[in-house]
Amino acid sequence: MILTLNSPSPSEAAATLPIVKQTFVLIDLLDAKLPLRPETKMKLKIRREEVDEDLKKELLKEKSEEQEETKRSAKRKAEEEKLAKLSAAEQKKACSIFPFLFYCITWRLLGVSVG
Repeated sequence: MILTLNSPSPSEAAATLPIVKQTFVLIDLLDAKLPLRPETKMKLKIRREEVDEDLKKELLKEKSEEQEETKRSAKRKAEEEKLAKLSAAEQKKACSIFPFLFYCITWRLLGVSVG
């Protein structure tokens, strides 16, 4: 029996965890019912450990990426709110220093097209 899985997108990777776990349960059941050679058992054990490690690494990587994105988003939002509280003259001065923020504020908060 050969089970092949295509890698899902990172946001959907957790959805494959139940089928992977059940696959290992199936392997254990087959091991109990069918006599397997010691080499085969060892290969299965090694492969299982590799898959477990890979899944853990992917999960940690995904969590760290989400945390970084959350931090960047919060920082960007704080900067935009800070700039939005400034007077028009102060915004113009700040926008000349931070042009990226000018476009963010203009498009997101003010709804004014930039010409």
